Amino acid sequence: MSARKFKPNETVDFVVVGRAAIGQPWLLGAIADDLAGRAPQHIPIEVRKAAMAEHLDGSIEAYGPRLGLLNFRKHLAAYLTHIGVARSDVSAACVKEDAAAVRDLIWQLPANEDGLREAA
Repeated sequence: MSARKFKPNETVDFVVVGRAAIGQPWLLGAIADDLAGRAPQHIPIEVRKAAMAEHLDGSIEAYGPRLGLLNFRKHLAAYLTHIGVARSDVSAACVKEDAAAVRDLIWQLPANEDGLREAA
């Protein structure tokens, strides 16, 4: 993905990100890096896990325990897919009805991307 794929003499006022940012909120930083000609920063898995847990907690705080968890699960699917979790494991995670179980699942993810691919 490159936001710089336009011809050198073209000017771009904005880039539409839309749903691509679901599950990867750091995408905007990667686009900014790309536009500035820098290599995108690697976001460590522990930072991603912390973002997921914070998102879950914020969703529950904003919408209440049941609706907050239901709303978060669509984001959970995107987070897990983007970090390489197997589709069957994503499906199993997204039917959990207990926020504590989802939070445990997040923190029990392997500590590196290689571990995710091996577990998948």
